[in-house]
Amino acid sequence: MFSTPTRWALLGILVASLFAAYWTYSTERRRPNFVLIVTDDQHPAAIEHMPNTLQELAAHGVRFENAFATTPICAPSRVSILTGQYPTTHGVFDNGIRNADGDMTGGAFAFDGNSSLATWMQDAGYKTALLGKYLNQYQFITPEVPPGWDDWRVFAEDIEVFFDYHLNENGHHVKYGNQEQEYSTDVLARHAVDFIQRHSDQPFLLVFSPFAPHSPSEPAPRHRGSLQSLPEWRPPSWNEKIGFGKPGWIRLGTANFKEAGVAARTRKRIEQIESLLAVDDALETILTALEDNGIGDDTVVIFTTDHGIGWGEHRWTGKQLAYEESIRVPLVVRYPARWPEPGALAELALNVDIAPTILQLAGASPDVELDGRSLVDLLDGREQQWREHVVLRHFRGGFLVPPWDTIRDARHKLIRTGRFVELYDLEQDPFELTNLAKDSSYKELRHRLTTQLDAHLDRHPVRRARE
Repeated sequence: MFSTPTRWALLGILVASLFAAYWTYSTERRRPNFVLIVTDDQHPAAIEHMPNTLQELAAHGVRFENAFATTPICAPSRVSILTGQYPTTHGVFDNGIRNADGDMTGGAFAFDGNSSLATWMQDAGYKTALLGKYLNQYQFITPEVPPGWDDWRVFAEDIEVFFDYHLNENGHHVKYGNQEQEYSTDVLARHAVDFIQRHSDQPFLLVFSPFAPHSPSEPAPRHRGSLQSLPEWRPPSWNEKIGFGKPGWIRLGTANFKEAGVAARTRKRIEQIESLLAVDDALETILTALEDNGIGDDTVVIFTTDHGIGWGEHRWTGKQLAYEESIRVPLVVRYPARWPEPGALAELALNVDIAPTILQLAGASPDVELDGRSLVDLLDGREQQWREHVVLRHFRGGFLVPPWDTIRDARHKLIRTGRFVELYDLEQDPFELTNLAKDSSYKELRHRLTTQLDAHLDRHPVRRARE
């Protein structure tokens, strides 16, 4: 038998061991999970037609009213989300182009996936998953699975994406057909629930990236035709008279007054929104899975899109423009354990801020320098000096759209396309109809914005992309 001092010593060791185990467990449980939802080509106003996103996410989270994509084109923006870096840092400037030798470059070819949010979170002990769209041109390098992802279920092509498609599921292509239950957004939602159930007892990062509402914007069968009675979309910029206040290439856009064109643009808008209804259903499914597994309050849910798109404003229905419809993105953050009260913030936020925010909340560290800033202090309501302006850029890869640089503060925007300059007072002219660049009363403002823009470009020069 042990002596009394020895028994007390052993008891002390046992108590200390149990306390250490409990501390480790409770600390691990306090590390939040993350669900990052990224849609594709979503108009800033489309979120207003997503009831679950509004009622279950925005009404219980914090909505950033002025959030932007640093580059309004898919691959550069998605890499910025995954790295917290500008294209001038991560090296992806376009969706992919063929070089003089006929070889494909850019897009997934240009991204070095050895250092990303996935690898940083995995190094910090998180399980990681990416479900849905990855990067343009990935179909040419699949079945490669980039580093950092524990569960990889990604579109293996970018042509058929709603029905009759392939997913690269952890290195193996799986074919999905035309049956209603194989609608891609719903399939991805089922994979999301499965991932949550398998990893509910450990911290995880789940990136849910459906193709909707990207063209061809095919709605789920249950939603087809459900929004045919939507009111027409007719902002003042819809049939804008394109004069010399806009660059010449904008004047090549087709006016919206031709009957066939109006019908096509109306149909395209409705189909985009209808395709988002399945994403809205998926959000509800994911939130329910989190609650059913007892981790709803401990999970940070972030909703955004890679960039915006036009619905006929300025006579354009594409993306890649410097106007608000292309650069604005929804950004909603829900984390009941830390921010139980809903709210809205007017500060200027960027897609490059998402990765730093997740890293700070997770206690993870990147192995490279980031361009974005964590939003945590803003969400906590701490007093701080936040950015007064943002710089957004388009480099190349757009049909008809030349490279441009723009700087935007809370009220004004300056766009520079070559030597052509546009200046808008967004408080007085939210639809960007009147170019003030040659108005002498705005000379000082134009000079200040130009100086700030040039200073940013000097700090972030374009470097050669990885081929």
